Amino acid sequence: MGTDQTTSGKKQLSALTGLRFFLALWVILYHQIPHADTGLAVSWLGDLPLPLHLILRSGYAAVTVFFILSGFVLAYNYDLDAPWDLRNKARFWAARFSRIYPAYAAGLVLMAPFAVYRVFFLPPVPAAVGEALTAFLNFVLLQAWHPRTALTWNYPGWSLSVEAFFYAAFPLIGVWLWRIRRPGALLAAAIFLWVMAMTPPWVAMAVPVDGFGNVPATIPTIPDSAGFWANMVDYNPLLRLPDFAAGILMARVYRQWQAGGHFLNGRGYWLYCPGLLAIAIIFGNADQVPYALAHNGLMMPPYACLVLGFALDGGWLARWFSWRPIVFLGNASYSMYILHIPIQVWLLTLLRRGFSMEPHGLGWVIVYATAVVTISGVFFHLLEEPSHRWLRGALRQRIERRFQQG
Repeated sequence: MGTDQTTSGKKQLSALTGLRFFLALWVILYHQIPHADTGLAVSWLGDLPLPLHLILRSGYAAVTVFFILSGFVLAYNYDLDAPWDLRNKARFWAARFSRIYPAYAAGLVLMAPFAVYRVFFLPPVPAAVGEALTAFLNFVLLQAWHPRTALTWNYPGWSLSVEAFFYAAFPLIGVWLWRIRRPGALLAAAIFLWVMAMTPPWVAMAVPVDGFGNVPATIPTIPDSAGFWANMVDYNPLLRLPDFAAGILMARVYRQWQAGGHFLNGRGYWLYCPGLLAIAIIFGNADQVPYALAHNGLMMPPYACLVLGFALDGGWLARWFSWRPIVFLGNASYSMYILHIPIQVWLLTLLRRGFSMEPHGLGWVIVYATAVVTISGVFFHLLEEPSHRWLRGALRQRIERRFQQG
């Protein structure tokens, strides 16, 4: 095929864009719950109702929704009805790289001084060699493939390492899954993906991996003794592929329902309301839910209902998520997600070293979250989007010249 695989004239799924903001906010608030290395006071959680408290302690789960959303949006926006030639694959990969890498690189650069600082306070040669290897894996988006490096430097970046693998696989797996059309086959494929997503945590629970397979979903940190296997199950790109594939299947269902005038078109609340209710009930009782399953697999059905329901639109919540300011924040949500840890680290360093202050309580959380949203919105508008457009254009020109030269 000589034409671009992107499809034109598509309806903008604004409610899904707005949903991304609230998912990013869930992650940001989750990372304000004390972990072993932050020292932040936990007092702000104590005043919240217990179910909300537990939901906030489960904010890591939002990343799985991002993976399903990624598969859905790519399958919706790109033509998967025919195989892709090498030129279209190159165009796709260039478009995805230019979309994610500028903000991702900014996050790594912001964390680099702290990596250099660690080198000077550890044995010089081993520390320098280790940090250099870790830096390389992070900059080339490969850190999630090794359990020991998955959560290094700007640790939310592990999900971008996983996404990079999804993008590499999309022209193959997307075309293959798009061929599934019969409702029965789509349901069987969805159940298969659900089982595949839950199999690794089931194994961790059956063995069990102490400190991972036998702990509740509200656990704040994984002990070092379980860290290797926990990171393998939680962050390995191959083991997270079912989430992305489920999003592609949901896009297949959405397209068929659109074309067939399905009853649920414009009535997505029949799906996203039960999905939200299930998420609230399960994570509102997160202290009774196994962590391994909550992190991987268990929530795939309600997440899929959430994504498909908001895509179908309808209802006041979908309209609110489609409100222009919320959509802008949704577009800036990637910057929020990838920059919120660097912003936190720099703010804490400034307050502690410059003003001898120890941030704590709800006031700190509000100030910090507001700073993240504001800085990320400005970064998105002034740097991320212009960098994305420039890099996409530059890469596109190189691709076209390369193929024109034969």
